[in-house]
Amino acid sequence: MIFVGNVVTGAPELLRAALPKLVAGESVPAAELPALDPIAAAPDLLRRYVGSFKLENGVRLELRVRDGVLWANEWLLAPTRDGGFFSPRDYGIIRGIAGADGQIERLDWTQNGQVYPAPRVPATP
Repeated sequence: MIFVGNVVTGAPELLRAALPKLVAGESVPAAELPALDPIAAAPDLLRRYVGSFKLENGVRLELRVRDGVLWANEWLLAPTRDGGFFSPRDYGIIRGIAGADGQIERLDWTQNGQVYPAPRVPATP
């Protein structure tokens, strides 16, 4: 079986994982997406996320606000109703873990039930 996808979202990975089950005649549940918040996240909340974070595999995530929207590198992060964010790029659910000062000190990036912590790191020059 060959699978090719040319979009940069988590959808191709979900399809790739489901295809063998579908071919075997098994049913596959629909992907569950978080409830997105139709109202933009408050500017003060977004500012708490701005900065550099690093996943265990070495990938740096530079969080910035552009036009009132939070971005991780070039990936849009959509606010969810429960106060987190959703990454359509990889179907990731992002939770910010705040420190005593209220700033986000770690991101917990969850994909397919696996949590990938990304602590805040110093910005690169």
